[in-house]
Amino acid sequence: MYRSTNGGTFQLVAELNADDVTYLDTGATLGGAISGLGVINRPRPDARLAIDPGVVVKLLGAKIEAEIGAQLIAEGTAAAPIIFTSLNNDQYGAGGSFDTDGGRGGVPLPGNWAGIYGGGFSTISLDHTLISYAGGETDLGGVPASFNAVETHQGKLRIANSILELNDAGTSGGGGNRDGHLPNGPAVIFVRGSQPILVNNVIRNNDNGGQNTLAAVSINANAMNADLVLDYGRSRGELAAFGQYVSNQGPLIRQNKLGGNEINGLQVRGGTLSTDSVWDDTDIVHVMVDDQIYVPDLHTFGGLRLESKPNESLVVKLSGDAGFVSTGRPLDIDDRVGGMLHVVGTPGFPVIFTSLADDSAGAGFDPQGLPQMDTNGNGASVGSAGDWNGLLIDQYSHDRNVDIITELESPQAVAPGPNATAGSAQTLGTLATSEKTGDESLRLGFAVEGVINSPNDLDVYQFFAKGGTEVWIDIDRTSHALDTVVELIDVNGNILAQSDDSFTETSGATNLFVDINTYPMTNRVNVLQKSDYYQRNLVSGTPKDHFSTNVRDAGMRVVLHGSSTTTNKYFVRVRSSNIDRTAGGNPADLQDLAKVNDGLTSGSYQLNIRLRETDEFPGSTIRFADVRYADTGIEVRGMPLHSPLGGEATEISGNNDSPGAGQDLGNLLSADRATLGVAGQSSGSGDIDFYQFDVLFDSIQQGPNGPPVSTVFDIDYADGFGRPDLILSVFDGNGRLVLMGNDSNIADDQGGPNLGTDSKDLSRGSGGLLDPYIGSALLPTGSYSVAVSTAAQIPAQAQQYQLHNPANTSVRLEPVTSVERLAEDRIGSSGGSGVFGADALPLLFDAPGSTTSPANALDWHLGDVALYITSGSTLTVLDPFTGAIVGTFTNSNTGTRAHSDLAMRQDGKLFSFSTPVGVTRNDGNSGNFLQFDLGTGNATSIGDDGIATFQDDTNAANLPND
Repeated sequence: MYRSTNGGTFQLVAELNADDVTYLDTGATLGGAISGLGVINRPRPDARLAIDPGVVVKLLGAKIEAEIGAQLIAEGTAAAPIIFTSLNNDQYGAGGSFDTDGGRGGVPLPGNWAGIYGGGFSTISLDHTLISYAGGETDLGGVPASFNAVETHQGKLRIANSILELNDAGTSGGGGNRDGHLPNGPAVIFVRGSQPILVNNVIRNNDNGGQNTLAAVSINANAMNADLVLDYGRSRGELAAFGQYVSNQGPLIRQNKLGGNEINGLQVRGGTLSTDSVWDDTDIVHVMVDDQIYVPDLHTFGGLRLESKPNESLVVKLSGDAGFVSTGRPLDIDDRVGGMLHVVGTPGFPVIFTSLADDSAGAGFDPQGLPQMDTNGNGASVGSAGDWNGLLIDQYSHDRNVDIITELESPQAVAPGPNATAGSAQTLGTLATSEKTGDESLRLGFAVEGVINSPNDLDVYQFFAKGGTEVWIDIDRTSHALDTVVELIDVNGNILAQSDDSFTETSGATNLFVDINTYPMTNRVNVLQKSDYYQRNLVSGTPKDHFSTNVRDAGMRVVLHGSSTTTNKYFVRVRSSNIDRTAGGNPADLQDLAKVNDGLTSGSYQLNIRLRETDEFPGSTIRFADVRYADTGIEVRGMPLHSPLGGEATEISGNNDSPGAGQDLGNLLSADRATLGVAGQSSGSGDIDFYQFDVLFDSIQQGPNGPPVSTVFDIDYADGFGRPDLILSVFDGNGRLVLMGNDSNIADDQGGPNLGTDSKDLSRGSGGLLDPYIGSALLPTGSYSVAVSTAAQIPAQAQQYQLHNPANTSVRLEPVTSVERLAEDRIGSSGGSGVFGADALPLLFDAPGSTTSPANALDWHLGDVALYITSGSTLTVLDPFTGAIVGTFTNSNTGTRAHSDLAMRQDGKLFSFSTPVGVTRNDGNSGNFLQFDLGTGNATSIGDDGIATFQDDTNAANLPND
């Protein structure tokens, strides 16, 4: 306690005990002024429990919980481990007494205490510890609840050099929702949403009362992600990290010895993946029981890769309904990437899928140092056919012809490694020349998962291609510390093209290296970015590299040298950069062959070699796999789906010649990549094929009617291939004609210059000018019908352009709304498409009475009207201004009758009366009322004039005279 008198310096007056509540000030002073703090000391924002080596912790019906953000550090040593055990366990103690409970507790049993629980964002570090007799119950608000020996839920967990034995499953008690604690399952170590580090532990003799459900480790499928996880070591003192695992993705589970457990393995709980998932822990068996793992469409991240090491097989054991399903959902996504299942074994070390009961395969060792084969812990057993489901590659999973490849060099290999030169390069395969020329032998690209395991490591890959092929060579998804260089080299290791940092090279801050002897022409080695559409810039204006989070990632675009008529060999080298630009490194050192081994960083990377600018994702692949005891080992449904020659439907053999009988194609926006392709046949000039489809958004929020949908209708492989001239007619749900196309003459859809029909180019489809094409057109959501007919069949509403007497003369045609108008003048009215109204000329022709000068208006004169005259039964049309005869029509419908005077009504219809020819005219043989067709000149008798007249008959003897 300090005192200040009259504003003077604070002086020490007393030192108080923590339990003192009063103090009598006598005025005495102990002396010494208060000292300044120097630095600001604040309390820890989150709690920490740190346990020193050698401490013994005994528990009964209790748990240790690290809540949100808290930290538990229990790091012992080999000579002084930390013990977590039962209060009844007299095997351990301190201070000369091991009987901690005074003999009252009896013998220790599994489940005597609950366990260690880590909540969200907590950190638990256990090193050189013993955890025994846990997995039991504790009281939560008066209700018993069970916990696993160790649990982590979305927190950080590291367990190393520890023993976990004689624990219960952690699921025996009630407790309902465990008072807000997330649910668990039977396991010694239970993991949810975390990537734990579990290295060099012994997990033995843990039992669930013979229920055969207790796994050594249980983890959810999405926790097995693709994040690079390295051992960061202890939290206090020497790190003692297991640094040899430099390429591990997801949980790091290595060197653990398992035995005497009901499931001696890593049990992966099923579910639907929402991220990249990689299974690469090859020294522990992965187990699935009655659970399926579904791999859906990719959304930035996605796919499941199960990979063996170059010298170790990945072993997966399954039972019941367990299995893997790669699938997808067809929606209006034109570049949808379906679910990807990649099973990538290595020569001699396949990925093994087998029954949980199969003891002929295993991984890792038991506590005695023997190979661990008895995964189900029941002694010797064998599998049976149908013990588990199988591997299913469903219809809409990913089928892109891009190969997934893992580097065959061991991560523990001594640098620069066995694939450091062109002579020992790892072979990738052969590239196609374009996206349309791929097949089972020619790939559209390669995705290589590799690692620079030390700064002086060199990785060289070789592929085959034809000269002149444009190839993107791109490094992505690297460890953040890795600074890569990617090079195209020759067989002697000489650098032909080189990229250091694609980010600065695209922005122009640094330059690519090009060997001018190999590439004397410009624009043969370029930055990655070719089109702003595929590689948009950031808001700041600087370029970006898709799927890269490291500005030091390398990448370039190369037009391959060599002959375009032969298949040539090319070498790509990936290495660590040997200069630090931020420290003034000399860029010329990058091309110094004596310094290529002088790299500065290490880490993992993904190398993408592809034929297009867009990043590639490999299609589902099963290679070097050993599949045993499944119901159906490998099932493939409807794949490959995206053949350039395939479609979604074929015309039915039945009647589809009327709107009501139209063939239903389904919902366009629920079709794969929003495309409906139909193969049909026209049987004759009178054949009309109707197809029905919907335009309805699926699985998105929208207004009452939804936004319009940009749609294209296209007929291919008809004109120019000996097939008919066709017309496309689109009707809405009310049967109204809304779109029509014929003789579209789309240049990009026809053969290239001087190439005829050019049928080998599958990006085109028309051999002539007559194939109809409509689009793009904005369709409101709803139902539609589309009719495919020959040019001999025209919709009734459009017949006025071909017939003189159409059903409807008021219909007008205009270009689709996507066509930009140079001018759009509605002549006497306003409005129009409005799509490009701001850019189009709104007044093309001046109307009479306009305020502008009528430059386009011509005066009406006598020649603008027709003069009709009659002579006998002939109707003649003349130009009244010049007297020229426009047309003469002899009326055959009136026989021996001639025409009298003509009269035209205000509605433009022409009439006359008939007169006899060759006989004396009288009231009886004159006066039939005629109407003329102004198109043909034919007269139609409407009837007699209806005028009654009377006259004397002088020859009638009985009639009186007038």
